[in-house]
Amino acid sequence: MEKGTCVFVTPHINQFGAEKSLVSLISHIKNLGNEVLVIMPEKGSIVELLDEKEIPYIVEKFAATVNYVDRPRLFIGIIKRLFNLYKALKVSKMLKKCHVRYVHTNSIVTDFGVLLSNILKCAHYQHIREFADLDFHMSFELGKKDLAMMQKSSKKIICISKAIEEHYSYLGKNLCTIYNGVALNRDSNIENKDVNESDNFRMVLTGRLGKEKGHYLVLDAIEYLKGLGMSNLTVDFYGSGSCEDDLKEHVNRRGLSNQVKFCGFVKSIPYHLYDAGLMCSDYEGFGRVTIEYMLAGLPVIGSNSGATPELVLHKKTGLLYKAFDYKSLAEAIRTLEQNRVLARDLGTEGMNLACLRFNEQRYLQEVTELLFAE
Repeated sequence: MEKGTCVFVTPHINQFGAEKSLVSLISHIKNLGNEVLVIMPEKGSIVELLDEKEIPYIVEKFAATVNYVDRPRLFIGIIKRLFNLYKALKVSKMLKKCHVRYVHTNSIVTDFGVLLSNILKCAHYQHIREFADLDFHMSFELGKKDLAMMQKSSKKIICISKAIEEHYSYLGKNLCTIYNGVALNRDSNIENKDVNESDNFRMVLTGRLGKEKGHYLVLDAIEYLKGLGMSNLTVDFYGSGSCEDDLKEHVNRRGLSNQVKFCGFVKSIPYHLYDAGLMCSDYEGFGRVTIEYMLAGLPVIGSNSGATPELVLHKKTGLLYKAFDYKSLAEAIRTLEQNRVLARDLGTEGMNLACLRFNEQRYLQEVTELLFAE
């Protein structure tokens, strides 16, 4: 494999699924003997992951070329394009002594990586991990036609699911799907779980506490089931985010404090303590936590929107409910609560599927072969 510096651009700087997948990829490429470098617009908790893997990085401010006003903004978009061009020129001078093999951008929300690769005259690989407009209600500042024009210079556009690839089909013919992979945690209890014979049916929902992740829908479903006499349901929310205080207020106002617990952001979640995992995002591009649930032997209750139906096979590895319908979600919860053997069997099948199709080694191999293809 020809050696050279592999540059990775990430506008996201936390420790969510996109960042974890990126760091795993970079670490793998570094271990193959390549020089690697990460460029980020500011420091964030991703630095902890990079430092742990001894991955070098530089901080250079660049702009996200999206907004939240549901329309393009031509003037602001031009200003951002010029700003990112200036920053790309600056970084290219810093890299002039390096042989840059390629530039990889870990999100569709910025054009900085495309501009940098054009200046360096090297290959650019775009990794798309979000729907942008559907899940985060983002609009591209200069519109979709401009996005398609910019992405023409990408050697390949990697989508993390078929749903993402279909959503961005207007970008051209150089799209492909490579599913994310999750490392099998040998410290987790992933063997076949015993049937839970206790009264409580314990569920877990992991992810950022934001409106798009479905926490409010879960509260609606729990309240509805409680009204039907099912007070033995519990759900633990792992994560932090902008909606945390509002969600806590909802819990208290609805009298659900005995059913719902906020566990905050933790690095290791004891999935073996639960009976089911919830994936209730409106539009999930892949769902790294879905695979974490499956690897831990949990049946997944997921929305039939986004990429979740590609991961969760209805009545085989979990249950799918009608998106945005809390009564449909409630029915899925009730089904598993009333049939603990079914819940265990779905979890076992999900674990087998995840080990086969969504393991990290497969993901790393497929992406690496693509990045270093001649």
